Amino acid sequence: MRFILVGFDTPKLASALLQKRQSSTFWNASQLAARIVYSGRVPYRARVTDHLKNLAEMLDPAGWVLSQSTEPMQRWFHERGLPCVVAGSCYPEMTLPSVDTDFGAVCRHAVGQFLARGHRRLVLLNPNPGAAGDLKAEVGFHEALQKTHVQDVAASIVNHDGTPANICARLNGLMQSDQPPTAFLVSRAQHVLTVLGHLLSCRFRIPHDVAVISRDDESFLENVVPTVARYSRNPDVFASTLSRMVLDIVHGKQLMKEYKIMPNFVLGQTLGRNEAEMRADEMSQQGTSKRLLRTGRPVL
Repeated sequence: MRFILVGFDTPKLASALLQKRQSSTFWNASQLAARIVYSGRVPYRARVTDHLKNLAEMLDPAGWVLSQSTEPMQRWFHERGLPCVVAGSCYPEMTLPSVDTDFGAVCRHAVGQFLARGHRRLVLLNPNPGAAGDLKAEVGFHEALQKTHVQDVAASIVNHDGTPANICARLNGLMQSDQPPTAFLVSRAQHVLTVLGHLLSCRFRIPHDVAVISRDDESFLENVVPTVARYSRNPDVFASTLSRMVLDIVHGKQLMKEYKIMPNFVLGQTLGRNEAEMRADEMSQQGTSKRLLRTGRPVL
């Protein structure tokens, strides 16, 4: 039985799925000779429907896994009702089964983290054009601002084209304004490197002047100093969930339309401490000073 994995930059996902198939009991128990076929890069903007049609006729798959799929690709499957699972988020009006990070919840949580540290001028830095998950992040960002009881919060979504030059230009415009932002939530881990490097090169102190949270995680962020506050999704949970959804297609089960995974929040130095932590430190220092004045001896 054959499944087709199509999309952009899919070898990593294909490897995770194959490892899960080989090591997991639910794959073995199914007694399926499932095989994932990596189709390579789908030419999204040039004849995407022709390419998908040729694959379907040539391989006659039992199902499809769509990785980093575009809106035209999802629409093609949506209109034909073909059995598939989106490894990612769906675009508006697309009702395909999908599994992805809960980007809306991530952004709501990140806004709360910023507000708890006294930040009132926030920016979500998002690529344009963005993926479906980026659109869901923007919705979550807006929802957090609408529901907060904190007063005088100024927030905006700033788009860029993904190049370092354009990201730096956007940062320059923001930081040179009369009311520069003090907190950035940055989509895509690779763009966090550009943001941190440019802010530091402009002599902004992180997190004293500007706090930064990465919406996503990649292994290279573990080597960044200062340590990056970020949201890290468990790859095993993602691969297991996706594998189960693929098997449900085989068995003709009704799939949950949208499966959301909440990643772990990794507290890093780029965020800084919240107000409660700073008050506790201040009270501790005051207590130490009083004991020193009373005894005349340093407290060890």
